[in-house]
Amino acid sequence: MTQEKSSGFEHREDPIVEQESKEINSEENIDSDGNKSETSRKSLGKRVAVKMGKGVVKGVKKIARSSKKLVQNRKWKGAILGRMTMSQLKRLCFEKKVNTKKSVVKEDSSGEEYWKDVECSKGDLVSRLKNNASLDAIISFAKRKKINIKDILNDIDRKKAEWERKELKEKIPKNGSNLLLELANAIREYNPFQRYDKELYYRDTLANWLKPKFPDTKIEVPRGSTRPDIVVKGVAIEVKGPTSYRDLESIADKCLRYMQYYPNGLIC
Repeated sequence: MTQEKSSGFEHREDPIVEQESKEINSEENIDSDGNKSETSRKSLGKRVAVKMGKGVVKGVKKIARSSKKLVQNRKWKGAILGRMTMSQLKRLCFEKKVNTKKSVVKEDSSGEEYWKDVECSKGDLVSRLKNNASLDAIISFAKRKKINIKDILNDIDRKKAEWERKELKEKIPKNGSNLLLELANAIREYNPFQRYDKELYYRDTLANWLKPKFPDTKIEVPRGSTRPDIVVKGVAIEVKGPTSYRDLESIADKCLRYMQYYPNGLIC
């Protein structure tokens, strides 16, 4: 009995295709003679095409979204860097170890060409910093130097919130529950009649606001070691207005515990 030697390369099926094949094989119809019916074969082909097509479309969307974010980040970088003076740009280059000189070709009196290091223009420095400094680092430097970038920061916050909403919407199955998205939108629409200094009053009025739209809304439902402010079915809502670092640590700890008991989502 001979044993076939391995060529050194192991053939592996694409995990997505392999998973889809398993799901589809389990759904195939077999006739009385143990053979697949013609209808089943056609149905199988359609399911393979549809499921693989969805996977490709999802991957393309993800790549396109990442590309858009990179382009937008570079625009924000350029907008902030454009408000800096030459001395500020050079200082940031020094902090990020970016060379502020470039080599150019010159001609001497006899027409001979030679290389010479010259100072970069403002445009050169902006371009180099866009490639070598992160958006967060540029924002931090601008704040330290008291450069007015409030309008740019507002645009960043608005755009990032828009990205988050789109990503959240894509994560929710088309044929599944939109509860998390509906709750998030309802909370955004909530506008209390007065300003509350204590979370307790805000929690109660928010719960009353949600109740007509979500009849299952409950307050402080204990589950395991958790007791969220508001619970709507499998979604936990924690009302917080942190005033210190310790408050933020408390929220982070609660979020970690809540996710064990509320897998459908957490809104804080």
